[in-house]
Amino acid sequence: IKSSAASDVYKRQAYIYALWCSFYANIASLNNILEWSERNASVLSDERRDQVRGEALALRGMLHFDIYRLFTADIKLDKTSRILPYQTDFGVKTPPVYATGDYLDLVVRDLEDAIKYLENDPIMKITPYELGNGDGENKDQADLYVARMNYYAAKALLARVYLNMGGEKVLSLIHI
Repeated sequence: IKSSAASDVYKRQAYIYALWCSFYANIASLNNILEWSERNASVLSDERRDQVRGEALALRGMLHFDIYRLFTADIKLDKTSRILPYQTDFGVKTPPVYATGDYLDLVVRDLEDAIKYLENDPIMKITPYELGNGDGENKDQADLYVARMNYYAAKALLARVYLNMGGEKVLSLIHI
């Protein structure tokens, strides 16, 4: 029985480790996209580059927020414990470790920057649920707008982060 319990603990630890690694592997990929979208800026139009950068920043903020939710105490309980690394660069160097409050400020910064880049997101000009219902249309057309990180998703995620931080700033997002 003891070896079974030890095996269960090991499996849980391995799962948590794999989850942690997959979060940071995805963040590294997003950082790589952000780096190359600037380094090879001429490859994309300004509108497309802004959309790619906005989506990547919002996804990076979302993943860091999920890491916070899974691996730390609530900010309302402890704002100063230094526990989480926030990775903003692509590479192998170890990122700085931040206190919970500072970490969430970085999540907010990524999301606010994403919203600025997504101000001209194509989703702002269409009604996604109406796409795919007409002649010559299909569901894939709607998925171009809704099956990805977009302006509204970034705004909603920012509101969720603000609520988690205590809710004082949520009202600033109402003017969607």
